[in-house]
Amino acid sequence: DHTYADMDGRTTIITRGADMAMKKGMIVTNSAGNEGTNTWRYIVAPADGDSVLAVGAVDVNGNVASFSSYGPSADGRVKPDVSSVGMGTFLISTAGVTQQGNGTSYSNPNLAGLVTCLWQAFPDFRNTEITDAVKKSSSRYTNPDDRMGYGIPNFRMAYQALAQERTRRQADKILGNATIKVYPNPMTEAPTILFRATAVGRLTLRVFNAIGQEIARQESDVATGQPNIIRFELPDALPHGVYLLQYVNGGQKGTVRLVK
Repeated sequence: DHTYADMDGRTTIITRGADMAMKKGMIVTNSAGNEGTNTWRYIVAPADGDSVLAVGAVDVNGNVASFSSYGPSADGRVKPDVSSVGMGTFLISTAGVTQQGNGTSYSNPNLAGLVTCLWQAFPDFRNTEITDAVKKSSSRYTNPDDRMGYGIPNFRMAYQALAQERTRRQADKILGNATIKVYPNPMTEAPTILFRATAVGRLTLRVFNAIGQEIARQESDVATGQPNIIRFELPDALPHGVYLLQYVNGGQKGTVRLVK
């Protein structure tokens, strides 16, 4: 028999196995347990794993199911990690008919399927980056508790956060050691400008045509530490030709040749 002290993320064999799977690159989600109204009442292994995404149960209105196991882990970490619908969950019975059921054994696969879909969209991200995005998107992320953990995930928010991070990583690779890059160039659409600022401030962008007329101007706040990603809106029906993009940010200034 195990004690609550064993729910420390490193004691039970099954928890150690789940953490090993995470270290090998898998994502492990696990039911938090249905012990909330029992004498034990706490999460069950391997939900206590450091890297395991433990899932508690709520109803469709976001209320915690009374049976959903309590956290935290024995060493004080937030558990469960997140929550999903596990009370009155619609499911297909072994007889092939639709019915409802209660249990974190229903909230966990619900969440696992969504996590899988998210990872399919971002296969270039590590398992822990996916689970971190899920937790950060959750309804109680800034105020977790021992029933819902970080709360109910918002997968649209998680998707948008990962998409933004992917864009930043690609921008870093595209920009390299340069100060500014514009793409696509030749322009087939409103160009994206990547700019590496050496000082926080305003970046002024001006586009001139071949005879020196200013045809577009845009100002953006820029930060240091990572590429600034700016979409430059040019006039509709811009004639084909050669243009000059002038950039000024404090002591940084220069021009880039654009083609349409």
